[in-house]
Amino acid sequence: MIEATVKVKNRTFSVSSHDSFAQFEHDPLITYSLKRLIALYLSNVSDDKSSDYFDDILDEMAHEPSYQVNRAIDRMKVNYWSLYQLNQSF
Repeated sequence: MIEATVKVKNRTFSVSSHDSFAQFEHDPLITYSLKRLIALYLSNVSDDKSSDYFDDILDEMAHEPSYQVNRAIDRMKVNYWSLYQLNQSF
């Protein structure tokens, strides 16, 4: 198992990149936009680029059926708690 520490908005999280993100990335019930969002949180992209990517991801999410996004967020709470914690606004 590979452990990674991620700092988001002055909070530090421990994320098992092998177990959590690898499973999350291949989970067919997680929307592509949520996969992109979590990948962005785990990346080392500069703040300027991060903002552009974030806006693009939100635009993509707005075009996905809301029930799919909500189902994916609910699934994250149960199956990928460490990744869910990366964004407290879920």
